[in-house]
Amino acid sequence: MVTQVLALATDDSVPEWARAAVVAGVRFFLPKSQEGKLFPGNLPIEPKPLLALAQQPGTPLGKAATVVLAKLHWPGKVGAEEAVEPLAPAEQALFDQGKTQYAALCAACHQPMGQGLAGLAPPLQYSKWVLGDPRILARIVLCGKVTESLSMPPWKAALNDQQIAAVLTFVRRSWGHEASPVRPQVVAQAREATAARNDPWSDADLEDLIQDLGPPRER
Repeated sequence: MVTQVLALATDDSVPEWARAAVVAGVRFFLPKSQEGKLFPGNLPIEPKPLLALAQQPGTPLGKAATVVLAKLHWPGKVGAEEAVEPLAPAEQALFDQGKTQYAALCAACHQPMGQGLAGLAPPLQYSKWVLGDPRILARIVLCGKVTESLSMPPWKAALNDQQIAAVLTFVRRSWGHEASPVRPQVVAQAREATAARNDPWSDADLEDLIQDLGPPRER
């Protein structure tokens, strides 16, 4: 099906405006963050029609195809960015634990695929907080978060460091995410730093926290 749709972009019998719409449509459906940032999309097979168009760099369609190809991943892609570092056995165990915990504790609000639920919970898929600094993400789960009319409860009393690290590792490596896993030590440090905090975080609080903490260290 993917190949059949993309083939329209190289079909000379199709009007050029329609061929351009096919290429533009691929870019339109790339995953985006809540702020509109584009993330790489994954295809199950090599997009040969787009590659053929990219061999015409002097044409509008060729230029558009080149831009789109840079945002696509597929098996065996030549010149692809470095592969995501696979999880170590202990990290994989965390991920598996987190998958179970997410289904039991989080999926009802944030939904099984992290897409969120209007009026109840924001999306986690491609969230800047999920994919950002794990020290801040740990603090959100520990103390909770408020966004306009939405409120996430604190989990510091219900979950230990291992359990929180497991859930965070799962959400950072699911639904197309490629972020690093979260170590229980990171959660432990966040717990100690927020021991006296009883209020949930707001977006403004978290923006200030980014400045206070500075760049995260390499794990």
